[in-house]
Parts: sequence; structure tokens; C-alpha cells
Amino acid sequence: MRQCSFTVDVDRDVNQACEGQVCAVSAPRDGSDAPRFASSAKGLETIVGVLESLDVKGTFFFEARTALAISRTVDLPSLMKGHEIACHGYDHEDLTGHKSGMPLSRAEVDDVLERSMSVLREIFGGMRFGFRAPYQACDGDIEEALFEKGFIYDSSKVRSLQDGPIWPYRTPSGIIEVPVASGIDPRGKKIVGYLWPMHEGKRTVDDYVHLMGQADEGLMVIATHTWHMIENFGTGLYSKEEARRQKDLLHGLLSKGLDMGIELVRIDDHLADNGVRE
Repeated sequence: MRQCSFTVDVDRDVNQACEGQVCAVSAPRDGSDAPRFASSAKGLETIVGVLESLDVKGTFFFEARTALAISRTVDLPSLMKGHEIACHGYDHEDLTGHKSGMPLSRAEVDDVLERSMSVLREIFGGMRFGFRAPYQACDGDIEEALFEKGFIYDSSKVRSLQDGPIWPYRTPSGIIEVPVASGIDPRGKKIVGYLWPMHEGKRTVDDYVHLMGQADEGLMVIATHTWHMIENFGTGLYSKEEARRQKDLLHGLLSKGLDMGIELVRIDDHLADNGVRE
């Protein structure tokens, strides 16, 4: 059976890199770019509700600071029961410095990973984690740090289905890489498995259905952000009607995938059942 992992980045609302600053800010509102978490919290509950309605499980990459903020008002262990908990940094750090101009030393990377794991274990209990780098900014040095810290896998790269089936693979550093899928849309244009263009009205559900139809084997990984269910990068908060429409878009996409015979699975469950192509 064809398998797909629906993955979710749980991070601060409308996160943006800030030049000269390691940690991310939120898109300015009322003159402030301080990190916000309300849209992410609402969007998380919306997405979990969609998955529960379809009786499927997802993989959620939690930024630790966001997990702490949401946990003040939401019983996260109960909400996330059955779903995979993975890591997305502590403060949405640009680990490589590509966007911020502030690359982290190895010691600083190790500190981010340690603090992130500590928070997630405090909230969700002891476990090993998968990882997705903020901004998908992950190089060989970061991969090496992840491997040495005992992470199960990284999911920061993008790989095209035009090169053949996408399977998790082991990198030279030792960490398993589980790439996000890319392919072509019905018009022959490149499309990446992140759903933000759909949420912002730049792509349709059928564009992503077409992408999902290109995978005959392996593991297709698609991704979204929690806040994108509630807030638009360019225009701000959605109306209640538009937020319901965003929920319907996601439900429609995943439903169509299931109707195509695609099994929606957690990344860690796929790895446990199928191993890695060395």
C-alpha cells in the first residue's frame, strides 16, 4: 500500500527570521513582532480534529517554546494522544544562520537540541524524537549533532518524485533523512509538499492530489503549519468563515488521498515497519 505521512510544524504564529537575531519573530501586529502563539494553538486543535474525523494519525514537529505556551491553556498530552511528537527547535532558531546571518556554533546547536528535548519530554514524557529544522535549514554539521543526540531521523530536506520513489535513507552523518516530497502539478510546474500555497489561495486541493498520485511506493511526506489554519502570511487573521473553509480544504485533501488508496501513517511507524534503504 502507498503510504503518506502528514506532518505539521507547530511553531510561533507567522514565524519570520530576523537578521541579526537567532530566534524567530512573528509577523508584526499592532506594531509588535514579539512571538505570538494563539493562532498556532487554535490551528493545532483544528488539525487534530480533522485527523480524528478521518481516524488517522500525524507527525507533529513541536517548537519547544510554542509547546510551553500552548500547554498553559491546552492539555497537550491528551490532545496529542496517538500522534507522533517530534522536535522543531526551541525558539525557531536559524541553526545554520542562512536567513539570520547568525550561524550557531556546535555548542550552541547542542544547547538548542538539549533544551528542546528537555521541554518536550517534560510535557509529553520520555521518548526519542524526529526532527525538522526551522526553515528546513539543516546541513551536515546539524545532522551530525542530531545523530549524536540520539534523534531518530531528520525531515528537513526536499526530494523530487521525478527522481523515483522517495524512501527514507541514511545520511553520511548517520542520521536517517525522511524528505518532504516534491513533484509536478497538473500543468507540469514544480510543486513542493508544503501546503501553505493552498492555504493562501495560490494552489488548489487538486494540485496536491496530483502530487500525491505520483507516488507508487516509498513514503510521501507532506507538511503544513498549525497557524496557517487561522492566519494568512500576507493578510492576517482569517474570518470565522474563512477558517472553516481552511479546515474543509485540509479535510478534503486528506480524504481524497485516502480514497486513492493511500495509507496515512506516522513517520516513526513507517520507519519501524519498513526500515531504511541504506
